[in-house]
Amino acid sequence: MQVLKDEIRESIYQAALTEFSEKGYEKASMRNIAKRAGITAGNMYRYFKNKDDLFYTVTSPAYDEIVRFIVEQELPRGNDREWENMNVDKQTDGIVSIYLEHKKELLVIIDGSKGTRYERAKDDIIRLVENMITNILKLRSETDGLAMPDPHFIHVLSASVIEGVILILKQYKEDEKVREMVRQFIGFIFKDFTERISG
Repeated sequence: MQVLKDEIRESIYQAALTEFSEKGYEKASMRNIAKRAGITAGNMYRYFKNKDDLFYTVTSPAYDEIVRFIVEQELPRGNDREWENMNVDKQTDGIVSIYLEHKKELLVIIDGSKGTRYERAKDDIIRLVENMITNILKLRSETDGLAMPDPHFIHVLSASVIEGVILILKQYKEDEKVREMVRQFIGFIFKDFTERISG
């Protein structure tokens, strides 16, 4: 009997993911999700308390993983060019791995979370990237004597990184193409940027 319950839960999850993907949180309906899952609305409430509970069950793992990935990025040790090359690969692999595991969930967070606590998730992620870039540049400033760029420039750069990755994830469907484009983009932004401020 437990297997059947797991199957129903998974069916609700997939139905909710489709509904949230197509309509966003605000316009999504528990009745429609139940219909998509092939169960009654009453039965669905045995698994999830309400639409909020279902939405966060679907989206929280993807959001938590992308935040953890950004926060856990390592800082370079002084003037470490090898770290920069390795970090582009690490960032690409991390972003693509999260994307492959949570494609639809990430797009729901980005495009369909109005009315939820993730409504400003993109801005929060931009701030995290901004903090990461600021910390890297501060370290560079201390070790290489480089002047810190204007904070607004760092914000614009961070927003560009997130918007660029989002556009790639939306534009390309093949996993290998996504990997290739993210690698090129991250490499261009970070590697070329650090070379420009260094030289």
